[in-house]
Amino acid sequence: MKPTGIVLLIAGVIALIAAVLVPTVVVPNMVSSELRSTDSTTYGDITGQILNTDRLLSAPNDPYEAITAKSTRVTKADAAAMAEPAAQEAGATVFTTTNVVTRTDNNQELIASAATYAFNEDNSELINCCGASVNGNSDVEFAGIMPLKFPFNVPQADLQVFDPTLLAPVPTIYQGTEQAYGLELYKFTQDIAVVQVPGEPYIKLPLNQAKLLVSVIAPNISPAVDALPVDQEVGLYQFYTAKNTFLVEPVTGEIVDGTINSTFTLRLNGGDTDIVKVLQTEAKSANVEENAETVKGQVELLTTGTFLVPIMLGVLGLVLAIMGIVLIAIGRKRTKVVPAHAASEAKVGVAAGAASSDSATQAESTGSDASTGNDSQASDESQASDESPASDDDTQPKSEK
Repeated sequence: MKPTGIVLLIAGVIALIAAVLVPTVVVPNMVSSELRSTDSTTYGDITGQILNTDRLLSAPNDPYEAITAKSTRVTKADAAAMAEPAAQEAGATVFTTTNVVTRTDNNQELIASAATYAFNEDNSELINCCGASVNGNSDVEFAGIMPLKFPFNVPQADLQVFDPTLLAPVPTIYQGTEQAYGLELYKFTQDIAVVQVPGEPYIKLPLNQAKLLVSVIAPNISPAVDALPVDQEVGLYQFYTAKNTFLVEPVTGEIVDGTINSTFTLRLNGGDTDIVKVLQTEAKSANVEENAETVKGQVELLTTGTFLVPIMLGVLGLVLAIMGIVLIAIGRKRTKVVPAHAASEAKVGVAAGAASSDSATQAESTGSDASTGNDSQASDESQASDESPASDDDTQPKSEK
């Protein structure tokens, strides 16, 4: 039993070690490998209004037209960037992403954007390295959570998520949980007040054109425009406001569904009054069901590898270790009993041998005594013969002559 116990004990220890390594090493490596091979395409359905410049002067009170559009976002892990020493030193995962918004009626491209994000794959915090940029602008102070993916094990707390339009993190408020698509999801919202978009003017107009435009659609700011130097171009800057909702799967940090309501307007630099609205849209995820199924598989992998498998291995390891210890103890006890029994048998064997030896010695002694007695008897007889009378011839009287 002792060898069997040793084998079970070793197997139990191995299972316990595996119970620790699976959630801490094996699963993270699998997740990291999958994340670093990301190649996904997602779609969005968009409705809204866009400024029709042809109607700006002819119908200044309503210069907009309704649109429907489709967004296509392609996101890929940048293996070459992640292989660079800077990325490896920073522990950065690097994604490149492009987003194109196209009208469905005439295929007009409304928006085209691109970004490169370097981030910590565990907590999704952005890192300033590895060619990170937004629309080719690398002079950005990246901070907050990467906007395409929340961290693993999302906290039930407010977060700061990077906004690629503002080039800064914005408050993202935790609102509670929702059941949707067969998943428990965390709901987060953003309420971004009107703010000027960083960068150069969206458009520059000669002063006379700017005065005409303002007098028609925003007469209340005409005095500010009239006060500008005659030879100065008037820069109109883009301002942005948004109300966004994200439904996030908390284990993986994947955004399963969401709605982006954004409005872009033009104002004077630092102004507080809109001159004209450029674009107003509501964007919703288009392939939610498909994305949800993919996320379900990821959740099962993480849940099984992080909780279920370690528990099973831990219980199995304890059972095997205990069985092994018990069998080893029983083996040791038997080892102690067997030598005592053998010693007893040895003592009996020695005693029997001694008795046999004594019997043989006694027999030899008896035989020796008997031989001695015979020899004595023979000697006595011999002596008696020597002392007996002479032969008859010798004992007869001599004849007289």
